[in-house]
Amino acid sequence: MEHQVPFGIREIVRIMRFEALVEPAAVWEPTKMSVAPKPPMSSTEDPLPDLIRSLRGRVSSDRLRAAKSLGRLGWLARDAMNPLVSALCDEDARVREAVAQAIGQMGPDALPSLRGMLTHEDKYVRRNAVWAMGKLGPLSRGALPDLCNVLKDGDPRTASGAA
Repeated sequence: MEHQVPFGIREIVRIMRFEALVEPAAVWEPTKMSVAPKPPMSSTEDPLPDLIRSLRGRVSSDRLRAAKSLGRLGWLARDAMNPLVSALCDEDARVREAVAQAIGQMGPDALPSLRGMLTHEDKYVRRNAVWAMGKLGPLSRGALPDLCNVLKDGDPRTASGAA
């Protein structure tokens, strides 16, 4: 029997309220620093387009926040896989690491992307790929040849994680 998921992304967002996933925008005043809450989303609004737009934005902190939010959504954000993979080339190392973690939360659908991440130049991206494959367990069996190659990785944590 196939496992049926009772909720879609819209229902999850309605339950969890999107503003809990994204930090409020800071408003600067010369005399004090305060935080102004963002306007609430409508309960039927899909957060993915806004998060993907932020992931492709110019401001590093917005890209980081979007990557972390997509990671919290996990497999519900699997439609954002291609933009996440593109963001692995971000100039900010913190964004690359958050993106790698988000991809690792996507479940078995992320396996092809995770395999590609094993040869990334950033050791933190490679570490997160190995961690995510370990989390997938037997579902990552098809990546065993790639994981064997990672045993020779120059980063000891990445290599030991593949073991």
